[in-house]
Amino acid sequence: MSKQFSHLVIASMVVLGFMSGCKSSKKVTESPAAAVEAAEPVVIPVAEEGTSLLWQISGNGLAEPSYLFGTIHLIGSHDFFFPQVWTDAFNQTKLLMLELDMDNLGVMMKMMNGSTMKDGKKIEDLVSEEEFQMIETFFTDSLGQSFGIYNKMKPMLASSAAYSKMVNGDAISYEMELVKKAKSNNMEVEGVESVDDQLAMVDQIPMEDQLEMLMAYVTDFPTERNRFKEMTDIYLTQNVEELFTFMMDSPEMDEESRAIMLDARNKKWIPVISEKAAAMPTFFAFGAGHLPGEFGVINLLRQAGYTVKPVR
Repeated sequence: MSKQFSHLVIASMVVLGFMSGCKSSKKVTESPAAAVEAAEPVVIPVAEEGTSLLWQISGNGLAEPSYLFGTIHLIGSHDFFFPQVWTDAFNQTKLLMLELDMDNLGVMMKMMNGSTMKDGKKIEDLVSEEEFQMIETFFTDSLGQSFGIYNKMKPMLASSAAYSKMVNGDAISYEMELVKKAKSNNMEVEGVESVDDQLAMVDQIPMEDQLEMLMAYVTDFPTERNRFKEMTDIYLTQNVEELFTFMMDSPEMDEESRAIMLDARNKKWIPVISEKAAAMPTFFAFGAGHLPGEFGVINLLRQAGYTVKPVR
């Protein structure tokens, strides 16, 4: 299982780690009135092909274009960016679709409740006494928090506590910033999949793999931070193909992991994207790792008859 892969594509983990101890340091400056004014038709520059995190969906009977945006779920405040052309595209949509509906407290509570292991199991029951001591020390000394609240979590989700410490500066969530923008524009927020979908995905990952991921942070956090920085640097270039290659080249990546965490989910999202885009112009935002590749959302939408072009 690739740790870097998980960083990019599992919003639920990031939410758990992010909401437990981090606050966004960015403010959305657009007022509702300004958003309405900005929503006047704007020419959005698109290209036949190229590097971009934002892609326009058109054709196949759509009355108005919708947009795909590839996020990185947490990024340092110094690296966060959202250029005007993205804002112009966002302001011309009427619905925000994330991986999960992050504007719904009930959804977030269900995710928190579903993050615990069954039958009262704890992580300390699954590792040696020495390993558990290492985990507790890591959380206290490196993360500045008690491991207590994470002990009952599925190890893969407990790993999310480390995410905010891996970024450059204060941690910012692209998803939460988009939720703020949606509220400023009086837009609804929905999810392309349910909490049950995401929890079922986590449950498909063998427990030994989840524990291995957690212990990788505990035993070699500097290496994990460096790998995360490499991934972030590629993200900042907006080269989604290179980002995808970086993830696929990870020594921990295998076909089963890709099938569970990317390909199967992408295929399930296409009917949802088609339905929502047909109903109204929609801004779809999810981990950038879902965009490229043979079974990526871009290619699957093109196979379904849509025109998908990068926004400049």
